Amino acid sequence: MKTFIPILILFLLALYACIPDKAKSYYNSGVAYYNQGQYDSAIANFTAAINIYPKYAAAYNYRGSAYKKQNKLDSALADFTSAIKINQLYENAYYNRGSVYSLKEMYDSALADFNIAIKIDPLDDYAFEYRGYVYDQMEKYQLALIDYASAIEINPNYAEAYNNRGFDYYELGKYKLAVEEYTFAIRIKNNYETAYYNRGDAYLKMNNNQLAISDFTFAIKINSEFSKAYCERGYTYNKIGERDLAIADYNASIKINPLNPTAYYNRGSVYDDNNEFGLAMADYKMAISLDSEDENPINNRGVIYYKQGNFELAIKDFQSAIEINPRMKAAYNSLGNSYNKLGERELSIANFKIAADLDEPDAITALKNDFNIDYNPNHQNVLYLKKKKKKKLS
Repeated sequence: MKTFIPILILFLLALYACIPDKAKSYYNSGVAYYNQGQYDSAIANFTAAINIYPKYAAAYNYRGSAYKKQNKLDSALADFTSAIKINQLYENAYYNRGSVYSLKEMYDSALADFNIAIKIDPLDDYAFEYRGYVYDQMEKYQLALIDYASAIEINPNYAEAYNNRGFDYYELGKYKLAVEEYTFAIRIKNNYETAYYNRGDAYLKMNNNQLAISDFTFAIKINSEFSKAYCERGYTYNKIGERDLAIADYNASIKINPLNPTAYYNRGSVYDDNNEFGLAMADYKMAISLDSEDENPINNRGVIYYKQGNFELAIKDFQSAIEINPRMKAAYNSLGNSYNKLGERELSIANFKIAADLDEPDAITALKNDFNIDYNPNHQNVLYLKKKKKKKLS
């Protein structure tokens, strides 16, 4: 390795010396435009450089990065591949191509590129961190933890690696360890809104509601447009009985992002708790229109229909919820009660039995007492499902 690095440097210097000055000038202009966020102008200059010198690997690599910034992933992929064909030891091009494969959810290809990048440069903390991210997407959390540990060993001040390691501990149910990692990230980067948000989420899992609210509030102070933080703080307020504050936060979340189905769903749940069924119904319908594959708002709308005595519509919603999630025991239980109200005893028993097999306590009670129970259907809130923030480097 000690003799390989100088040879590689000499090789790259020799390549650079072959590049015509005019091509270098276009390349440098492209870099300047790229750093200013003027990606169309950057692409035009990198293209001019490539036209003059078709083996300009760095121009392909930078043009690929500009395409990635514009979300033109196929063009980016082609350019990174061209850079690698010209220079098979171009570590950054492997890293960048791996990042594009990751965005396209082609995780095996992404891993292959990050493996090569790390082999070329075993001290690239970014490559270890991004490979860890790919393992996260594949739910291989133990492998991700190893990569984040490597990134942190190389760079002890790598806040994103601590944050992402916290995510893995969170996914593994180790919430105390997750809090510790998020805290490390915040100490390194005190305006790290995502780490505050994620730590709040972990505190919420630990039932430390006030600490959760504090962290969500910090995240919002850093970024007043943080829709998810408003949504989760609203959930926490509702959890401790502060329904007006919950509604206010859901309103703020929806104002920032009107296409967030979870905010509508959770606000509908609060209205439901307040017996404001018209408002709840409107929010559930909006949540369903934004995410038709989420069984929860469909189930909750069915519960309102049941409370209003509209058992036929309730049955349709419970059946729809079960089609999406065949193990939704609450929906089977509610279906059993709805059929019971309509005098359909056999259908009622059949659904109660399924719910009982799924350990739904109300269904078990209903079967034991020959349906002589005072059924009170209820709805459920869900947490906003977060995705770990990933930086994108050129």
